[in-house]
Amino acid sequence: DFGSILDSIFVLLAAIFSRVVQTNQLVQEKELKLKLLLRISGVRDTAMWLSWAVFFVIGAIVPALLWMGLGRIPYLGLEVIEETDPQVIFTCFFLFYLANSAYAAFSSTFIRSTIVGYGLGFFDCIFMWMFSGAISSLLYTSSVPVLVRGLLSFLFPPFVWAKTYYEIKRAVDRGGLQWSQ
Repeated sequence: DFGSILDSIFVLLAAIFSRVVQTNQLVQEKELKLKLLLRISGVRDTAMWLSWAVFFVIGAIVPALLWMGLGRIPYLGLEVIEETDPQVIFTCFFLFYLANSAYAAFSSTFIRSTIVGYGLGFFDCIFMWMFSGAISSLLYTSSVPVLVRGLLSFLFPPFVWAKTYYEIKRAVDRGGLQWSQ
């Protein structure tokens, strides 16, 4: 069954792909010097950053709603989403997409070209595809200092997502995760 074997990787890669696109949009804006053109035309930086913030929030709400709705289709085999309360799914996906947007804005400051942005993004995808199961079981143990775990989780949101999805998946075995819990 597709859902029981590859669901966490499928969901994670779909979310990381949106971050790759957002990062490259920000890098392309920097390459084309659009901010300079906006300043020349009299628009303040606040308008530009406010438009990006609105874009990021909408870019988090829409996929969260889609995962919440489409994940309930029985034929997809996403048992984790089917058995979990919709509010929990929406909140987890919304916050994860928002964290990915913040990571995209952060990482775009260090990237000079879209080619590098795509390369870094796809490296992230491959890295998380290979190690998402190991991260949730190794990084979040008592042997890793809390400061190191917090720093790694802050710098790379998919680490937190791997653990969150793992815990939701474990809760499904006990009857699912409800908002009231």
